[in-house]
Amino acid sequence: MPASLSSAAARPLPPPVVRLEGISKSFGPVRANRDITLDIRPTRIKALLGENGAGKSTLMRIMAGLSRPDAGRVNCALTPEQTGYLGHATFIYPGLSAWENLAFWLKAAGLPCAPDAVDEVLSLVGLGRHAHDRAGIFSRGMAQRLNLARLLLFRPRLLLLDEPGTGLD
Repeated sequence: MPASLSSAAARPLPPPVVRLEGISKSFGPVRANRDITLDIRPTRIKALLGENGAGKSTLMRIMAGLSRPDAGRVNCALTPEQTGYLGHATFIYPGLSAWENLAFWLKAAGLPCAPDAVDEVLSLVGLGRHAHDRAGIFSRGMAQRLNLARLLLFRPRLLLLDEPGTGLD
């Protein structure tokens, strides 16, 4: 085995920021998740794959602390503020511009508006030239980008993306 591979294999994994142990969740007679055990570690990317209705969104909502499992345990080393969850709803105000939407969310979180940070995150998601356009005229993909910008503005340590490509062109 080449030296670079053997040394990489010898490095210990960082501790998980989220550990799911035996997670199960049902909605009446429908079982969304059954006995799921999973570690989420820093600098790692995990993908949940499955058919519609397989329980992927439910599991992410549990990891984000937005839903409780019926059985099992969630151990999270992060505070809720350190976790960003992008779900199906965009949480943007159509009467406000993209820039005003982000300023609103900073204020709602009790944080001062940092104009440079707002400009930076809008550019990062490809909305820099639309910063002062009213969000109500955005395509679904642009609204999804603005929603992602809202999360990135808070620099979460864990980012949970539920169907992040929905509507993106």
